[in-house]
Amino acid sequence: MAFFGEVSGMGRHERVFSRLDLAAVAVVIAVLVATVAPQLLRISGPANASVVKGAMDRLASGVALAHALWLGRDPGDSTAVVQLGHRRVDMNKKGWPRARTALDCSNNIWALALDGTFVAGVPRGPGNGTYRAALVDGMCVYDYGGSSDFRISYDPRNGMVAMQSQ
Repeated sequence: MAFFGEVSGMGRHERVFSRLDLAAVAVVIAVLVATVAPQLLRISGPANASVVKGAMDRLASGVALAHALWLGRDPGDSTAVVQLGHRRVDMNKKGWPRARTALDCSNNIWALALDGTFVAGVPRGPGNGTYRAALVDGMCVYDYGGSSDFRISYDPRNGMVAMQSQ
């Protein structure tokens, strides 16, 4: 069985692939894609978890820094605001960044982690991933990519920042 056909014309011979040859190559490529694609899909989960963990760590650091500034303020100062760089952070009575609404979750708290990079009120995260901010049972939750598969939560009652992944 020949893999190449010969075509003659204008006094010369050329070697070309037949349709059968091209179909065989297409089948081999399809088998390779079917074998490799699941492996590539499996690595996206750990990669997303790493991205979200990095964002969680930055958020926890920002919350801790704001709390430390609140603790170090003048005892006679009754304001519930600390200045963190160029950002004013509203604090609750226990000295944690305040969260009364979903807007507080994005504008007041998430900005501690990512310096306020927002698109249409939705916080943006590392790797250009979008985090959806919401207030659920008094806690701020940030869902990576709009899905609760990778979620960061912040509890303004005690300053706890945690990550849940499914």
